[in-house]
Parts: sequence; structure tokens; C-alpha cells
Amino acid sequence: MLIAFVAGAVTPVQAGLNSTLRGRLGHPMHATFVNFAVGTLIAGVIMALLRVPVPGLAAMRGAPWWAWLGGACGVTLVGGSILAVRDLGYAGLVVGIVCGQVVLSLALDQLGLFGHPVREISPVRLLGAAMVLGGVLIIQFTGAPSKPAAKVEQGAVENGAGGASGANAAAETVS
Repeated sequence: MLIAFVAGAVTPVQAGLNSTLRGRLGHPMHATFVNFAVGTLIAGVIMALLRVPVPGLAAMRGAPWWAWLGGACGVTLVGGSILAVRDLGYAGLVVGIVCGQVVLSLALDQLGLFGHPVREISPVRLLGAAMVLGGVLIIQFTGAPSKPAAKVEQGAVENGAGGASGANAAAETVS
């Protein structure tokens, strides 16, 4: 559960970083590509440090065709997050992601797809999914109105109004 928590905790951070990169590079697919290039490099370094053996051709050939589509799902998640985070906010993005995950997970469990055991949909599991959807609605459609975004530029924080920078803007952003 700790690994899942940490993975979930970095999701909004990743979306924010990638959204900022999109603003600099000009297109969401540029930021998506950089995300996966950097991630591939880091995964390669970790594999080298841990001395993870390279799988043989027989193992790779033995995988079903659909097992290779995880990267396409990743591009959808990262690209979609880049596009949605500014409009939805971090909490709205994450609860939307979780809602989509819960709904599709129930269907995948019910069908036992991708070699996993069947876990039937029950009234209690449907209630849990409805509660997640209710959380999405509460988080997205209630609360205080939006404030201008803080900008982090080359180590200085600007409040977007043009006047304050550095510690003054940071203090204004927090309040």
C-alpha cells in the first residue's frame, strides 16, 4: 500500500511539472515525449544499478500482443494530465483519474481480463464506486473561487500580477 500511496502522491506533481514544460515547449506532446524519455533514462540507470537482467527474446516473443500496449496507456495518462490539470486543478485531476480507474477497474475485475482472476461486481463495490464519483463532484464543484496562479521562474516566485517577486510573492501566494 505504501508503494501505491507514493505513486499516487507523485501523480499531481508530475502533472504540474509536465504542464509547466508544455508551456515552455509549446505542445503537450513535446512534454509527454520528454516525460517518457527522462523516465526511460532513469529506469535504465536503476536497472543497471540493480543489475536487472535483460529478458531473452523467447520471453519477449511469448508476451501477448496486448501486453505491449502499456506505454500507450501511459501516454494517455501523461498527455491527458498535461491537458487537464490547469482547468481541473490538482485535486480535480486526481479524483477524475481515480474515478476513471475505479470504473474501468470494476469492469476489468468482472471480466478477469489480462490474465487476472475474476472479482465480481457486487452492490458494495458499486456503492464504493458511487462514493468515489460523489467525491469527484464535491471536490470539483465546491470550494473557493480560483486565484491567479503562482509562477516559478528560474528560482524566483512571481504572483502573475507583475509587481511582486521572490519572498513577497511567495507570501502573497500562500495567503
